[in-house]
Amino acid sequence: MMGLYNEHDIRIILSVPYSPSSNSVTTNGTWAMSRGLGLPPRSWAEAMGTFMYLQNHTNSDEHSI
Repeated sequence: MMGLYNEHDIRIILSVPYSPSSNSVTTNGTWAMSRGLGLPPRSWAEAMGTFMYLQNHTNSDEHSI
């Protein structure tokens, strides 16, 4: 299976579920995106989903947070 990941330049990043150190990247990125776009607090779930989509579909270190 790792050959398929390497062939398509997919990086696997493992983290411990519900750990503050890995959750802070998502939380901070979502907060920054929401503030930058002027989104209201009620749109937090949609903003987090969008942030995670963008984070998961970016394969370049220059675009990572």
